[in-house]
Amino acid sequence: MGNRLFLFSQLIENYFRFGREIWIPGFHEYHKFFESTKNKRFYRFPVGNLDIPNPFSKIDTFHAFNRISKVFYHIKFIKFFKVLKSYECENTNIFEIINDKTIKVVLFNGFIFHQNFLNLKNSFNSVKKMFSPSINYLNLIEDPINFLRSKSKIVVGVLIRQTDYREWNQGKCFFTSIEYKNILIRIEQLYPKQDMSFFIATDEEQNEEIFKDLKTFIRVGHPIENLYSLSCCDILIGPSSSYVGWASLYGKVPLFTIQSPNDSPQLSDFILHYS
Repeated sequence: MGNRLFLFSQLIENYFRFGREIWIPGFHEYHKFFESTKNKRFYRFPVGNLDIPNPFSKIDTFHAFNRISKVFYHIKFIKFFKVLKSYECENTNIFEIINDKTIKVVLFNGFIFHQNFLNLKNSFNSVKKMFSPSINYLNLIEDPINFLRSKSKIVVGVLIRQTDYREWNQGKCFFTSIEYKNILIRIEQLYPKQDMSFFIATDEEQNEEIFKDLKTFIRVGHPIENLYSLSCCDILIGPSSSYVGWASLYGKVPLFTIQSPNDSPQLSDFILHYS
């Protein structure tokens, strides 16, 4: 979900710069989480006054666009459609291809890599509006943060991602719960005169005894609730992940990305990205 949100926010910014309208069939898995998309059968930006008629289900629409993309990928001489696979042009500015005026329709596959990221100087308010969580989730988003704020002045958002990171990228982004705890203790020392608590979003059950010396609220799962609870914190910390990256972008919350279990971040190491 974090990867999709980053992709679509980039394409929305591109619309403001170059006017290329966006259709988003690849959002079918996550539409229910967001107020602006939960009741729509087809997603685009700008939204316009009229919905595009779509008699098909969201998943059928997604598969249809995939099939169209595969067909036109092999028909190289057609200029009206351009199929762009981002992983085939890592050293090329993707937006130069997307905005080629000789191409009417770009069928985009993949993601936009960091070297091509646009800041959201034109589109931040529109992005935030489009990807505001559904009101159905607001209490579960806000309640843990309000609870922690009642006990401390500073709330640190923490992403503990372990399930897939044990093996992904040879485990380079995997850290044990004890390693996370030790980094959090070092962060607590950055504010020696102020009470601090930790909202911990995690993808697997934690032994709460490990964190007993810290003021914490630990929640497992809840992908949309945890994502936006993180965006309500004062500072964020976690492994390299678009999930916590999106929380930082959406809430304009400074983020520190863990590189090593021995990290001891300073306040200047918490950075706002992509804004």
